[in-house]
Order: sequence, then C-alpha cells, then structure tokens
Amino acid sequence: MTARGPLIFKGEKAIRRTRKATTVLLLICFFIFSAWIDGARAADGSSSESDQSNRGEHPTNLRLLRITLEEAIEEVCDRLSSHEFSTFCLESGPELDGRWLIDQVLAERLLNRDYRVVFQDSLSTEAGEPCARAGFLRYRIVRLSLDYVSSRRKHFFGPRLVEREVRLDLYFRLSRATGEVVWTGEVERISGDWVSSRDLPRVEQASPNFLSPHLETDGWGRLAEPALLTAAIGGIIFLFYSTQ
Repeated sequence: MTARGPLIFKGEKAIRRTRKATTVLLLICFFIFSAWIDGARAADGSSSESDQSNRGEHPTNLRLLRITLEEAIEEVCDRLSSHEFSTFCLESGPELDGRWLIDQVLAERLLNRDYRVVFQDSLSTEAGEPCARAGFLRYRIVRLSLDYVSSRRKHFFGPRLVEREVRLDLYFRLSRATGEVVWTGEVERISGDWVSSRDLPRVEQASPNFLSPHLETDGWGRLAEPALLTAAIGGIIFLFYSTQ
C-alpha cells in the first residue's frame, strides 16, 4: 500500500492537469472558431455591400456631393420663384474647390424652371439689354467638403467600414442691376453613408483632390488581430508542453 500511494497521487495530478489543459484548449478553440465565423459573416456582408455599390447604391464621392448640392439648390430655386425676375445673371464668388460644380448645378436647375441664365463674365457679349431687368444672383461658399469622419468594423475580424460625410453651407444674395438687394439666404446640408474600405478606390474614381480625403488608419484594430492570434497559438503551445 505504501508503494502504490504516490503512484495514485501522481496519476490524479496528471489527470487534473490534463483536464484543465483540455478545458483551456477547448475555450481557445471556441474563441478562434467564433472569431472565424464572425469574420466569414462580415466578409459576406462586405461582398453584399460591394455588389450594392456596383449596382450604384453607393455613389462615388463626386456623385454623393452632387446629390447633396442638387437638394440644396432646389431649395434656393424655390425661394427665388417668389421674385419677379425671369433672367438671372450668376456671379460666382472666389475661385474655390467645387465652385465649378455649383455653377453647373445652379445653371441647370434654373434652366429647368424656364429661367434665362447668363454668367457675369459673358454679360458684354451675350446678355444685352434684358440683363438690365435681370436679377443678379451671387453666392459664397462657406463650406463644401466630403470627409471620412470615422471607421469601424462590424465584427472583430471583419472588414473595415468607413463613414463618408458631406457638409454644405452656401450663402446667396439676390440684387437688382442698380445694386439694390432684394433677398439673402443660406442653405445647409449634411449627408453621408457607410462604405467598405475595399470600395474606396471605386468611389474615389475620377474625383478631384478635395473629394479624396485621407483615411486615418485604425492602429489598434490593425494590431489587435495578429496579437490575439499569436496569444492563442502561444497558449496552445504552452499547454502542450505543460502537460508533458
């Protein structure tokens, strides 16, 4: 009996150690498997978002800005309809990023409402006498921007999603040829959406520089995934040698 006691004690300790190691190993495997499932689901979601983007549901940066601008200009045109002018002479402000787009959308929307549109730099050759009775519409860009304001992941091992935000703030002034101001107004818009970081090259395609902002890297998320995988593998190796 005295010879068998230590053998039984050592055997029980080995069994308990093996059970603990097996439990920890199962927990690590469960964690890795759960993370893999979440990543696979997120990848499927990202593929679905990419398919939606290819169908045009996620517009390019330039298109997103134009859509927001069109809504704002429509509001301005609604306000202008209460005045008696049938011709508008457009006076652009200083040369800033996006001014050409505002000129284009403003002229298009006014023409769609059957107004006559003349730009100030062509008055001497095109406008003629009617501009004496026209309304001189001048605007100033307070803000016109598209930014990547934040990013996140749907799952820990999933793809990165980026939030786009368009901010628009324009000031308008309508006056007669004599210089008399008859109306002033301001329009503001904020719009945006979420796109996959994998889709950024497509949405930035053919966009001017001010519509291709810098995206900050998610340093913690970039380091956390390999760190956790390394820790899990290290735990498995430690358990393997500790049970020998």
